[in-house]
Amino acid sequence: APYVAAKHAVLGLTRAAAAEYGDRGIRVNALMAGSTRTELIEDALREMPGLEEAAVARAVQKRLADPEEVARVAVWLCGPESSFMTGAAVPVDGGCSAV
Repeated sequence: APYVAAKHAVLGLTRAAAAEYGDRGIRVNALMAGSTRTELIEDALREMPGLEEAAVARAVQKRLADPEEVARVAVWLCGPESSFMTGAAVPVDGGCSAV
C-alpha cells in the first residue's frame, strides 16, 4: 500500500504542478518507467533465479526495458515535439499499464 500511495502522490503532484506553472511556460510530466535492465537489476537477476520472469510477467512485451528506451522518451518529453503536453503520465513499461 505505501508503494501504491507514493506512485499516486507523484501523479497528483505532477498534475498540480502542471496546473500551477503552465501559464509560465513550464511543462510538468511524469515518466512512468517499468522494469529496466540497469546494473542494479542485472546484479539482482544473477543473485535471484526467476526474478526476471516475475518482473516481466505483467508486461505485454514480456521483457525488461533497455535504459536507452526509457532515456529516449525522457529526451522526447524535454524537446519541442512534446511542447503542448503537460500534466501527463507517460508509461514506458512494456505494456504493464495497458492490462
